[in-house]
Amino acid sequence: MYNYQYLTDKIEQFPEVEEATHFAHDYPLVNGMKYAVLEYQCDSNFLSFFGTDILEGDDSFLHNPSKVAITDELARKLWGNESPIGQELKNESSYGAPYQKSRTVTAVIKGWGKHSNFEFSILGATPEGYARRTTYHFFKFFPKVNADSINARLDRTPIPIVNTQGGTFERLDWQELDLVRLDKVRQADERYEANIPVKLNHIYLFAIAGGVLILCGLLNYLTMFINRLFIRQREIALRTVFGATGGNLMVQFLTEYGLLLLIAMFFGNSALKLSLGWFRTLATLPEELGYIQRESLLYMTMVVGASLLLSLPFIWYFRRQSLQSVVTGVGALSHYNLFRRISTGAQLAIAMCCIFCVVVLMKQLHTLRQGDLGFNRANIGFISMAADTDDVKTATFEFLKQQPEVDTVFFTHSCIYPNTGGRSKLTPERCPQLTESVYYYNYWGNEGYCRFYGLQLLEGRWPNEESDKQSIVVNETFVKLMGWENPIGKSYHIYSVIGVVKDFKNLSPTTPTAPCVFFNDIYYDQWYKPSREGYKLPIALVVRYHPGTWPTLKEKLEKLRQNGDLLYAYFGSCTEKYSENLRSEDNLQTLLTITTGVCILIALFGVWSMIMLTCEQRRKEIAIRKVHGATVKDILDMFFLEYMTLQAVAAVVAFPIGYVCMKPWLEQYVVQTEISWWIYIGIFLLVALLVALCIGWRVWKTATARPADEICKG
Repeated sequence: MYNYQYLTDKIEQFPEVEEATHFAHDYPLVNGMKYAVLEYQCDSNFLSFFGTDILEGDDSFLHNPSKVAITDELARKLWGNESPIGQELKNESSYGAPYQKSRTVTAVIKGWGKHSNFEFSILGATPEGYARRTTYHFFKFFPKVNADSINARLDRTPIPIVNTQGGTFERLDWQELDLVRLDKVRQADERYEANIPVKLNHIYLFAIAGGVLILCGLLNYLTMFINRLFIRQREIALRTVFGATGGNLMVQFLTEYGLLLLIAMFFGNSALKLSLGWFRTLATLPEELGYIQRESLLYMTMVVGASLLLSLPFIWYFRRQSLQSVVTGVGALSHYNLFRRISTGAQLAIAMCCIFCVVVLMKQLHTLRQGDLGFNRANIGFISMAADTDDVKTATFEFLKQQPEVDTVFFTHSCIYPNTGGRSKLTPERCPQLTESVYYYNYWGNEGYCRFYGLQLLEGRWPNEESDKQSIVVNETFVKLMGWENPIGKSYHIYSVIGVVKDFKNLSPTTPTAPCVFFNDIYYDQWYKPSREGYKLPIALVVRYHPGTWPTLKEKLEKLRQNGDLLYAYFGSCTEKYSENLRSEDNLQTLLTITTGVCILIALFGVWSMIMLTCEQRRKEIAIRKVHGATVKDILDMFFLEYMTLQAVAAVVAFPIGYVCMKPWLEQYVVQTEISWWIYIGIFLLVALLVALCIGWRVWKTATARPADEICKG
């Protein structure tokens, strides 16, 4: 185990460091609970470093391993409203160090909640001489410190390896260390990805989509507003002739449109309350939602204010028009038609761009779920267990063999998915062709193991015999990293390469393929059993179940857990686990689909209102055309040509913007879909159909009206 105190003490000597702390974690099962909770073993600086308050009790637990602090949430679960101070906290599991078996609760602290990267339930002191491989180190630097210079000094820092039985230093192990800002931890560590409902970059995308939706709505509002003013031009001119001042007209129109916006604000707030529960579940927001409602009301007020401000210049413009220009319509109609076309085209472009992005997103998700990842994940389940539960492992293995849903079950030292392979390091000392150290994943398995996961052997053979105990199979990325042209027979350290497998993508969907090495599991058993007292069975079981039977098998495993027979097991199907990694993409798709649907409705509503006004304005023109021989088809063609031209221009703008947005987004995935040609044609035809449905009925009604009736209208 690594001596974590050594690293903290070493970096604390840097003059740039203002304060430091560290903690390791454990998973005890306390006081009869059916699931393990997370405990941090921390140093005495923990509370002051993070500003964590003690709600009840004192900080004596920081200096005494026989004492412990718990969060207020855990206190309520164990003792309800009773004070936990002085109560005994028992670790009823075989997992964990002996010092954890029974401790006294001396403090209650406020937990960090679900949104923290480091949620915990128990705080305990760090035992003297205790070492942990998984340890978190935190450093607070003085202002204006250059983090790059600190990283350069941390490069290849030697960390002592500790003999946990005797507490003696055995050797130094070179470690590649890198500082990560606390607010960047979630993005820097792939382990957090499956637990994030919506990733940060997806939140940015949704925020951009929301901004585009607001822009589309404001454009539509502005267009409707100008339509209304254009229709009321003569009214405005007449009011001016009869003594209405500019201020009177301003007050009148601002009152009318202010009331309209307040009504819209009321309905918007009602929609917010209806969707708040769903949105809270999606974003894992806390119960106290008053701040969301306050922020929403503030946002709505800002939108209403912006809408009114946008209205002022147009009210002023129409008020300034002379009576003669209003009556004759000189210049005003051409300006209005230009604005109408620009506004309608912009709304269509926004809608088409949103549809394009959603379609590409859906196609990418389909590719991630159904595409070739280089390994088989269908109908495969896994059960990961604690290292010291051999009796539970054996009992679970025998139980699974007897289940009718199970086709194959066996022990394994490491799963392909979810990835539980060990991580080792290629160093320039062992590989002179490398300029820097690189991590690779190592797996233990023979031909049967690799065929179970459907790995494809490109050349060579699998390690099977005892004579192959120092033979390895590597993946394509490992070969490229080493610069080998003919890898069979090449050597790495004491191992000889006898096979190459095709790259497989068993990490997160956005993590590039890592170098991988497969060792013979016979060698694993021979190496571990003689050299390690208390040898344990492998830590996982993998299962191939019959198609469609996973829900039944999962229910049986849940019953075992409830009975206390799988206390330290984490189980699931590879398909379920992979879907967890796509949860953020699924939620983004839901949000963007809703946003796109609203954009389409706004755009179509704009087109509908435009065609209504245009038909009203051009009814006499249409009647005269019919008198001079124009058919209904000619009238329909005239309108359809105008709007199809607008849509074509909108498509020329929307599709390149959508491509520029989605291409870099696709490139973050290791398996990418193609932006096919049919997407462009399909979206164009879909929008054309919707526009045709909007304008067809109204244009048909105007085109089939009697010319005499239209000419005689006022």
